[in-house]
Amino acid sequence: MLIRKEIEKNIFSPKKIENPMLIHAVAMKTTFGVVLLLGHSKAGKTTLSRSLKSRWKVLADDIVFIARNGENMLWYVADAKKQIAGSYILHPLFTVIRVFQSQEAKLVQISEIETCQYLLDGLFEVSIMRDASQEKKRLWFKHVSSIAKGYRGWKLNATLGEETPNLVFNKFNYDV
Repeated sequence: MLIRKEIEKNIFSPKKIENPMLIHAVAMKTTFGVVLLLGHSKAGKTTLSRSLKSRWKVLADDIVFIARNGENMLWYVADAKKQIAGSYILHPLFTVIRVFQSQEAKLVQISEIETCQYLLDGLFEVSIMRDASQEKKRLWFKHVSSIAKGYRGWKLNATLGEETPNLVFNKFNYDV
């Protein structure tokens, strides 16, 4: 816990923030860091976050700001709306989950390539990111692949029942 406090203390200098991006996602703060929920509109990200809000804090819903700390090379997230307003706090990324609607709740680890693909999908769902230059897009691909290499990715088949939030909470509260 002391190491995490030291990391968080060092991330607030704008000089240390590198490679900022915006991603269509929901960010939830857990004991171990932020769980980033990815998925197209109506995939169930917000529904899942509402089911988990008594256990974890919802940091952002819709557009998430993500950037790397140039000093420790870890990735951090914040609410993009608060970041634009200048009143944001960065939180360390923990894991990435791609949410799909399903009849049966199931959570499986996915490859770096799949994680990268889902992060890119989320990135380009934000119009300002989609409309950027090819040079910027190539750079963002490099950053997204860095996230996919450094953080586990998961595929969640989500139902509307309690089994989905329980599955996610139990996995990421006890299995580090």
